[in-house]
Amino acid sequence: LLVASAQPTGLANWLNGAVDPAVRGLSKAGFSAAVSLSETLQRFERLELVVGESHLKGRLEHQSMKGHTPSLSADLKGELLDLDEGRALLALFGSGDLLANHEIAAKLDLARFTADGVDAENVDAVLTRADGVVDINRLSIGNLAGASITLHGQPLAGVLSGSVRASDPQSLFRLLRERLPAHPLLSMLERNANYYTNLDLAVEAGPVPRDDKAVQVRVNGTANGSRIGTELQFDMFDGLALLGDAAPKLRLDATLENTDTTILLGQAGLSPLPLEADGAGLLAVTLKSDGRKPADTSVSFSTDQTRFQIDGAFSLNGADFAQGEGTVQLESENIEPYLTMNGLVPPQFGFSLPTKLTGKVSVAANRIGLSGLEGHVADNPVSGQLTLFTGDGVPKIDGALKLGQVEMPWLAEAMFGPIVDPVSGDLPDAALGKPLAGNSEITLQLSADTFDPGRLGIVTEASARLAYRSGTLELSDAKGKWLG
Repeated sequence: LLVASAQPTGLANWLNGAVDPAVRGLSKAGFSAAVSLSETLQRFERLELVVGESHLKGRLEHQSMKGHTPSLSADLKGELLDLDEGRALLALFGSGDLLANHEIAAKLDLARFTADGVDAENVDAVLTRADGVVDINRLSIGNLAGASITLHGQPLAGVLSGSVRASDPQSLFRLLRERLPAHPLLSMLERNANYYTNLDLAVEAGPVPRDDKAVQVRVNGTANGSRIGTELQFDMFDGLALLGDAAPKLRLDATLENTDTTILLGQAGLSPLPLEADGAGLLAVTLKSDGRKPADTSVSFSTDQTRFQIDGAFSLNGADFAQGEGTVQLESENIEPYLTMNGLVPPQFGFSLPTKLTGKVSVAANRIGLSGLEGHVADNPVSGQLTLFTGDGVPKIDGALKLGQVEMPWLAEAMFGPIVDPVSGDLPDAALGKPLAGNSEITLQLSADTFDPGRLGIVTEASARLAYRSGTLELSDAKGKWLG
């Protein structure tokens, strides 16, 4: 039997008396096969099928017997299958839900498969549907946005296992960002994809014991030398709520370990310079949400010499992601390398900067606030509060700080970089550097037990308003006790 049409809309109208919109985009449609047709069985052997640009070969068999669920089996191989064209083929012979009540067994071997503008190459799949259960016996994709993917299981039951591998996941992360609901995490993954090279993940999902609604997903593997371990538990009916405006019930425990802390910080969303810090590090995240916003959150970064931790309640939703309140702790034998790799070279660099600080943090739209700061930096006591505003493109910092001591040479180096050669003690011949604060605007009410202006003697009980703008540092309304 040969059926061919250069006007598929006319063929659809002749077959059905109506034209489904899916058919109108087809330029051609037809098939040839050795057929065996009866009221209950239609078999197509040596089938060659052309629908638009899709071209497939193989066999089809459709069976419909009274008292039994109708069934369709297919074994198809080809250079291209376009999902939209496949839907249009079904629409030629009936409505779009023609096979909705069928048992289906399909084997596909495709050089290329396209669906909704997404291309996949080297697709090998064995799929079945019976009693409303979809079973992926085998799904192997050689190339989907630069990644190879394997999958098998029952997706509607939340039972799946598979793998994802990509030497460069940039295109894969871009595809996720474009196809899933907008979320800052997806944008971060695309922006920092170079920190996730040689991605190799194993994924397992299954129902949680004694809870017929919850699904547990485990993701383990490596990326750019980091060992990744993730366990996520959520309600299977609102799994994508995390990427929308709703607040899903979930629990997440995730860890990343790497001998290179620079890579860890990049995977966390920063853009660090490739400088050495203090050895291997561990990044751990724990999230727990009962469906109300915000979620209980704990994020920690630790090495042998440094520990940073935030605990609190923060939003997981895309619209107000990471907004909330909590406590922050930082302790490091030397914080200098972390400042430097993030583009902040502290004054008098190279003399080590042991740091210990605690405080409260609040995050809102375009604002990060630190209050109740207590601790020390290089044995210099520090307390106070700071607020960072980022809304108009020019970072602004306001606040009040009390220090044990402030030195004019330290303020000078914050503006100009090194002003004294560390070896000879002489003024350097090199050009002056750029201000540490860059294009920021800073306004601080500053106080100190002692203020050292350099050569004029120590000022005690000192206070001043410090303002930095457009490369100019100004101390005004200065007060203190000097020479009695």
